[in-house]
Amino acid sequence: MPAVLDDAAGVVPLWPAVRWLPDADGRLDLAGAHQRLRQFSQPPTQPGTLGLQRGAVWLAVPLRVPASSDGQWILESDHASVQHLSYHLLDARGAVLAAGQIGALERLSARVPTARLTLPAGQDLVLLLRARSEAPLILPLRMSKPGPYIDNTLAAQSLQALLAGLSLALLAYSLGQAWWHRDSLHLKYAFMVACSLTVSLAQFGLAAQFLWPGHAWALRHGAGMAALLAQCASFLYTEAVLRDQAGWRGFSTTMRLGAAVMLATALLFAVDAIGIAGVSAVAGTVGMLPALLALSRAWSRVRLGDATGVYLLLAWLGYYLGVFTLMGVSYGRLPAQPLTLHAFQIAAVLDLLLFLQVVVLRQRERLARAEHAAREAGHLRNLAETDPLTLLPNRRGLDAVVQESLARARPGHGLAVYMIDLDGFKAVNDAHGHAVGDRLLAALADRLRSRIRPGDVLARLGGDEFVLVAEGLHHPAQAQALGRNLVDALATPLLPERADLPLGLTAGCAYVEQPEPLESLLRRADQAMYRGKQAGRGRVEVDTGPATAPPLRPA
Repeated sequence: MPAVLDDAAGVVPLWPAVRWLPDADGRLDLAGAHQRLRQFSQPPTQPGTLGLQRGAVWLAVPLRVPASSDGQWILESDHASVQHLSYHLLDARGAVLAAGQIGALERLSARVPTARLTLPAGQDLVLLLRARSEAPLILPLRMSKPGPYIDNTLAAQSLQALLAGLSLALLAYSLGQAWWHRDSLHLKYAFMVACSLTVSLAQFGLAAQFLWPGHAWALRHGAGMAALLAQCASFLYTEAVLRDQAGWRGFSTTMRLGAAVMLATALLFAVDAIGIAGVSAVAGTVGMLPALLALSRAWSRVRLGDATGVYLLLAWLGYYLGVFTLMGVSYGRLPAQPLTLHAFQIAAVLDLLLFLQVVVLRQRERLARAEHAAREAGHLRNLAETDPLTLLPNRRGLDAVVQESLARARPGHGLAVYMIDLDGFKAVNDAHGHAVGDRLLAALADRLRSRIRPGDVLARLGGDEFVLVAEGLHHPAQAQALGRNLVDALATPLLPERADLPLGLTAGCAYVEQPEPLESLLRRADQAMYRGKQAGRGRVEVDTGPATAPPLRPA
């Protein structure tokens, strides 16, 4: 039955009227095909696809143009992959009314095979098409009026723009993250996004239209190479995500070997050492291995409650559904219709979104580990720089926190370093034990904290010796007053229940108005403190001059 081109229909699918005649050796010309019209038969495949065919194929489509038609129709095959496609419009006597070549290697700018036809009204015509391609012959043929054609084209391009734009956003994000975090996993993900995007653009004709228009080598090799490189990236990405998961020891080596095989196959295809059949064989076997090899590791993560495993399994499920749908169309087992034609592309984009979530989760894990390591390092550093009894900085901690204060010393912004000693502590500690001694030192630390200004640094050097660093002083007399305030801290007993303990405080102070090393200031303060002890204890001595040789300490 002929396809009736009723203007009111707007779009007329041609496949119900299609008959085919294989031409394996490619010797049949137009005249021979026209003479054999009675030998054409119904294709053995699903509508819109002839699968993989050796050589050429002739298609015959009888057309009936009503007398009421204006004759303006557009022939279209809504798939871009057929490399060579020519059409011939014949009238009832076999005269050629129109002809042209609209295959992927022949058309100049259209996204898919398209030809504008002016058909004579009130006649029966025959449309003969000759198709030949290394790729599957997917030919969802239809005739459209210009208006519906434009609407359908805009809808298709809007969908492609949406999916391509989403992929470009993922690519930009992953490249930015790879650069910012110096993270190889983001880089491998970006490689996979770029290759998947190129496959989709090539599959639906946008690559031929915008990326490599008229470039014969790219038109023949671009889609196949992009598919192989996308599978190479899948090996590398999956290995990076799951290498730390417990499992068989050869996992990483096998995944890298698989990536090398896909890369080598792409290079062989690029120099025409193998054809599209070889590419399909490798992609359909080795290229399917990343998910299969990593399945047990992903499932182990699911059992551990790790969402990474769930996202990986969902991504692989979607990928295989898309692949099997594409293979079904490519081998003529499924009809070529919008859902089946776009299934792989949609599955690929969903894969990329799920894989991105895996990358985000891994990045969070890495940041969490880094934060934990930083906390541990900070904890260890705090232990190394803090006196465990009083929780004050020790000597190492003091060195770490006062260097900037030392450098700021200048006239009008003086700095005082105090050496503070608890008078009578040794005798009390010997008589009453270390437990009482420790309580006294902790109480003294608390008492001194209450007497110093915000920004002053109090530290314990060891035993009953404490150090105070105070900056922003205007005169040695201010340092003297601050030291007196420290000495007066023992006006009341440190332990109310042991008011009988004979304790006091002596402080020595080194005052400077220019930078001086901490070691020198401590030595001067130590000398001033022992001068105070020799002068009667319970006092503060301020040294405003250079350091001298330390005196002998009293026994």
